[in-house]
Amino acid sequence: MIYRHKPATAAMLILCLLLSVFSGGSVSAAQGTITAGTEKTPVYFLLKEEPAGRWLETYNYIHTININGTVFPAYCVESSKRSPANGTAYFSIDGSKMQYSGTMMSGMREILRNGYPYTTCICGIDFGTDTVKAQAATQAAARMWASYRKEQENANYNVFLFWNPEPKRGSALVKAGTAPGAQDVYNAAIALFQLAKSGKQTVIEAACDFSVIEFPKKPESGDYLLEFQVGLTNCSYAKLTFGLEAAEIVEVSKGTADRIENGAKVTVRVPGTVAGSSMSVMAHGYSTKTDQSLQFYAEQSGHMQRLFVGRTDVYDVTIREYNITVPEPPEPPKGPVSISKTTFSGSSSGSKKEGDEQQEELKGARLQILDKDRNVIFEWVTDGKAKELDAVLEAGETYILHEVSAPAGYTLAPDQTFTVHADGTLSKVVMEDRPTHVEISKKSALDGSMLKGATMQILDGQTVVAEWVTDGKVRSFVGKLIAGKSYTLHEAEAPKGYIKAEDVTFTVSKNGAVDKVEMTDNYTRVLISKVSLVNGEELAGAQMTLEDSKGQVVADWVTDGTEKRIEAELIPGERYTLREVASPDGYHIAESVQFLYNAGETKVVMKDAPTVLKTSKQDRETGLPLPGAQLQILDGSGNVVEEWISNGTIHNTVAKLTAGERYVLHEVKAPEGYVRSEDVAFVVPKEEQEEEIVFYNAKMDPGIPGTGDGTGRYVFYGIFSFLAAINTGYFKRRSRKKKE
Repeated sequence: MIYRHKPATAAMLILCLLLSVFSGGSVSAAQGTITAGTEKTPVYFLLKEEPAGRWLETYNYIHTININGTVFPAYCVESSKRSPANGTAYFSIDGSKMQYSGTMMSGMREILRNGYPYTTCICGIDFGTDTVKAQAATQAAARMWASYRKEQENANYNVFLFWNPEPKRGSALVKAGTAPGAQDVYNAAIALFQLAKSGKQTVIEAACDFSVIEFPKKPESGDYLLEFQVGLTNCSYAKLTFGLEAAEIVEVSKGTADRIENGAKVTVRVPGTVAGSSMSVMAHGYSTKTDQSLQFYAEQSGHMQRLFVGRTDVYDVTIREYNITVPEPPEPPKGPVSISKTTFSGSSSGSKKEGDEQQEELKGARLQILDKDRNVIFEWVTDGKAKELDAVLEAGETYILHEVSAPAGYTLAPDQTFTVHADGTLSKVVMEDRPTHVEISKKSALDGSMLKGATMQILDGQTVVAEWVTDGKVRSFVGKLIAGKSYTLHEAEAPKGYIKAEDVTFTVSKNGAVDKVEMTDNYTRVLISKVSLVNGEELAGAQMTLEDSKGQVVADWVTDGTEKRIEAELIPGERYTLREVASPDGYHIAESVQFLYNAGETKVVMKDAPTVLKTSKQDRETGLPLPGAQLQILDGSGNVVEEWISNGTIHNTVAKLTAGERYVLHEVKAPEGYVRSEDVAFVVPKEEQEEEIVFYNAKMDPGIPGTGDGTGRYVFYGIFSFLAAINTGYFKRRSRKKKE
């Protein structure tokens, strides 16, 4: 559709907009979300400008409407707007609100009933599978008819005036387009237009019929089966209802019981109690070729009009009633049969022969006896006793014993064929069920060994079917679980040192095979690293312990310069404390480290600070540094740990002293002119602290020889030394903690 900048067209556009917005009725959503789609097709028509004021149009367009995911054809009857973009939202609108007359609506229905989508053979022109041409012809006819009726009635609605094949004034120059088959499209459109103009109303002959194929078939538990074939004319689908409440449809070859399609075979179960009586059968046909199939839609803005051909199922009066007499089948000779359902005895065949020793009879098995065509003859649920059938099975006939469902804890047995004794003697049939067998293993991911101490559960949904604690062996469940049913293996609590595994879903085999279910627990892992705060290297010689939240020692060891790996010892969710009992030589004991173990591999790092002693030599009176003193640090055995000459700065002794040990600071020789100080004993703190010792020296009297002079004045020097020991052996010791 193309814009034309003409006053008449502009007025027409404004009129269409006002009619769409002020139609006198509210616009409501129809059948959910409705969106439009447009596709340009080949040139099926070529319209040329002519005196009646019509303009050139060279393309046709195929329009669609999408309702809840289903695409339907839509025919546009508005001329002032371009084709809508795909996805444009539409809402249903009453056609009478657009001033469409009854004649216009009646003719439009005639076009649609004889056009696409109801047929691709339009007025004798067969388009076969080419739905594009059929839709194009139908759309052209709809536009012709709407334009024609507008001009005939002097109506106000806005339509494709230039598609009017019979205008009151001027002459419409309309001819076929250039695309292949355009002439057939044009001829079909003109034929549909003439059909609408004639005022003829096509009568839709809808009918539903059926024929009885076979009645009765083999009796099933005293009931009978009827088989119908349904034939439909101008009906989308059909439905059958019966005068007997107990009669029911059990099978439909095409469609469903509520939507039976044309040509479908329908099997109906009839109670045996009605044999010899009459039963009514009513056939209801459903068609969509009704007036309700014609619907109008407007764009959300109110600018566009769309004609929509619906496919909603509309009830049509196509009911037909039949009365059928249910015959009584002749009674064949019967033979007595005894059927037993027992536990599996271990034979490879899975069944027993007459004369074999019987096992325990089972309850709860649903069994069927089938004829050679696998029709159900008899059905029951075992009660723990052999089933005695008399006057049910025909003597000399062969049947199939079929297990529909096994008792809880057992698997289905294979079908078993047997023949009823022709001489009327008792026929015995035994069918055995194997118990279900499930083996469950709980293993360690560390070494694949079987685990003890895991609390396990088998769940059926939220119901606990079984619960146990593993003992390091395979757990077997024989005859406990239902064949074909799915269960969940759940670990309620993992053993110490392991992490709970994810649930495992398994299905019990129906054939009696042993189902092996494995669940593997990942083990707890922690890496502990003892490193130096100085260079980050691993330390050897630290005595370590790992304790749980109750103070119990989980592991203890002495570091060897590598990381310590502890596996399958921790409990997820437990809080642990890493403690250093004794530090390596030259290092302080680190503060304890607490951590919460969750899952997977966790790494814990503890850093040791080196022991540090700061030593300074100062003048007692001035506090100034004194160089030239020969100093030593002696251990408890008198061994020299370190020796140096003071140089006026603080001397640092790093990572040479053992935390907690006692040492002596000894002055071998005092600086020139000073009295030698007495020894100072000190203990290195275990915790991280920075220790500082200050040595003070007093100056000598000028008349007294210095340390190391000749022996001529020993007596005097001895007296002086005694006084110096009292007055000049003063030192100051300071310490402060140093945090990392």
